[in-house]
Amino acid sequence: MKVKSKHYHIALLAGIAAWSGLAQAQETPELAYLWETTSNAVGFHESVSACIYPTIGAANTWNAVGAGYYFWTDSVANQPRVATQTQAYNYSHHTVEDKEIPDLNVPMQTAQTRTGQTLTTMINSDTYVDRARMSPLNPQRVGFTCTAGSTVPADKLDWQTAMLHELGHAAGFIDDHNITSRRCAMYYAKLAGENQRVLCDAEKQNYLKGYGLQFKILSIPNVTGPHNTNILAKINFQGTPTFPVQRHTENITCPSGWSCDDYDGSYSSQTESPLTFNFRCSVDSTKPTGTFGWRTTLTDASGTVTNSVDHTSTCTKASGTLKKDPGDKSNSVGRVIITN
Repeated sequence: MKVKSKHYHIALLAGIAAWSGLAQAQETPELAYLWETTSNAVGFHESVSACIYPTIGAANTWNAVGAGYYFWTDSVANQPRVATQTQAYNYSHHTVEDKEIPDLNVPMQTAQTRTGQTLTTMINSDTYVDRARMSPLNPQRVGFTCTAGSTVPADKLDWQTAMLHELGHAAGFIDDHNITSRRCAMYYAKLAGENQRVLCDAEKQNYLKGYGLQFKILSIPNVTGPHNTNILAKINFQGTPTFPVQRHTENITCPSGWSCDDYDGSYSSQTESPLTFNFRCSVDSTKPTGTFGWRTTLTDASGTVTNSVDHTSTCTKASGTLKKDPGDKSNSVGRVIITN
């Protein structure tokens, strides 16, 4: 079964003043439809040639997430209109062109073609721009600005902001009026004067999950260091977790004569891979070298739990301490601790 030309659009909120303020709590933007392919070629009809580069900027913002789906772009306005394209060409190209959109509140809209029993597979998408907004002589419509500057005129719509939203539909996100944070690109409406050219964490995480790059621990290298010093450990991960991220490190092997516990840690600030923490063996200098086994998982603020990874830490006895002093109580239990 095939559904053609299902339209999603970005709406223009009343007023032309840019919004401001802190982000609000949000429902998770929903990635409802996935592509059968791993990429899409975004191209341009000559009617939108003035706005090619901010479109490329919007595409690159999605590409920078690192999901398993990619928007290819070029800087030439040479694509024919969708109406004149063959199906094979249309299905392999996402075309951006102008069009008459009667609804005064809709500056752009994206048409999708989907197939499958549950309508979850996308096979085509194209974006149409309200033709009246491309003309600076039309006083009835708030026009677009295609400049790359960070300041958007209060009486203009930012093309890159709007296109970031539309390419989200092209990637498979749907309109969701439950999204209450305007910090999310897929928030259903934009204001004139607004510059919103970044994705919120929830959008990045769902994009990664949908296309196979979920929040996951890639590796935790085994580490070695001397007694009574901090031994740096690293957690290499993929994905874009929502912070704060919690770490749970479970002890799975502990040498005789040592005290070992499970340890939890927290990372409050947005941090790129790797996350770090420290092992420290608090013990007298003659304690023999000991190797400890651990199992670590991460949980982000959205409740996503990673895979568990086993790793080891080894604390070594300092050289020159092969003999025990007569009064040395080296048979006392040593303790290994973990700190962030």
